[in-house]
Amino acid sequence: SKTGDVILKMVNLGSNPITITANLSGFKTIDPAATRTCLKGEANDINSFDNKNRVQPISTSIKLSKKFDSELDPMSFLSVRIKTTR
Repeated sequence: SKTGDVILKMVNLGSNPITITANLSGFKTIDPAATRTCLKGEANDINSFDNKNRVQPISTSIKLSKKFDSELDPMSFLSVRIKTTR
């Protein structure tokens, strides 16, 4: 990104949770405080006028290290924004 942040994007289109290992050891320094944003739902879920929030992203603050595991729920998109030192 323009800010120098690392943005990891992961997708699980399957029906079972999966675990992904990220290795950021190539970066000199990373900020252990990161932002995790997850969007998940069922295969046929859609937002509608009656249910505007059925599928919506949920962001949380997380702590991580240069190597970490992340679990992806079924039918989910996950992004993790990590600040680095250039």
